Amino acid sequence: MRVLATCSNVSKSIDERLVIDSVSFEIPEGSTFALLGPNGAGKTTTIRLLTGLLTPDEGEISLFDSKINSENASTLRSNIGVQNDGNLYEELTIEENLSIWGKLYGLEGSVIGKRIGELLNLFDLEDRKKSKVSQLSKGMRQKVMVARAIIHHPRLLILDEPTTGLDPQSSETLMNYLKVLTEEEKMTVLFSTHILEGLETLASHIGILNKGKMLATGEIPDLLKQRWPDDQYSISSNNEQRVYEICSQYGVCEYDTIHNDTRVVVKAETMDMPDLINVLVKEGIEIDAAEKVQRTIKDYYFDTLVGKSDEH
Repeated sequence: MRVLATCSNVSKSIDERLVIDSVSFEIPEGSTFALLGPNGAGKTTTIRLLTGLLTPDEGEISLFDSKINSENASTLRSNIGVQNDGNLYEELTIEENLSIWGKLYGLEGSVIGKRIGELLNLFDLEDRKKSKVSQLSKGMRQKVMVARAIIHHPRLLILDEPTTGLDPQSSETLMNYLKVLTEEEKMTVLFSTHILEGLETLASHIGILNKGKMLATGEIPDLLKQRWPDDQYSISSNNEQRVYEICSQYGVCEYDTIHNDTRVVVKAETMDMPDLINVLVKEGIEIDAAEKVQRTIKDYYFDTLVGKSDEH
């Protein structure tokens, strides 16, 4: 897969405080890259470095096959769309706002009209195109901001905490548009978010920042497989303590204090799940369920960030 953007050993200090510390990662073209981390981790600074608004003290940043410098930063930014790049005009309509930004991006009049129609359809805003921005809900405003950011069809769309202030339904709706943007608009999307639930269905790649350091980065399935290479099951029974004791004898069982249930790590060289169930049944244990645990980015995030893992 072709790489659209690269950070190589990038460091940045602001007011004599080291904000970004030797950060390296790649954003593949056509990917949806989620930049994760707590408040103050360095996510916004990383985005500003990527767009050339800040210059790294050390390291290199490449975008669209070009190293960013003071001479080409403005040209490279013309191929980027940023969702929070300026306020909307409150007393103008959605259509008027998009038209103004289309002109600012240098689009021809006929192209602007066609593009506005496409975006209104994409974001389900056709019936509100004559509405003033001041009349819109927070969720609709966010949609318009994203539409404005992609009216010129940028190669890279950057969303910095796009769901801040939105209710859960509006957040889910907006985040689901990311798939549409990559699949239909053929864009690469970089977004920072605090929403972890279901993130693996929206993003293809992640980077986890904490205190200015990149703790982990890569393609989601690969990261999950590397962290939890063995199949894991959650066993519900009439005597979970006994299940734990028996499984421990075979070296395939660990107790999950976070989820408060018994997790069985099945290792092929030790025992497979059907054999283990047979052993438990012979011991007189009634098995209510043995469900395979589906690891998520939320699990990975907390395991990486604070070391909360049921495997040691």
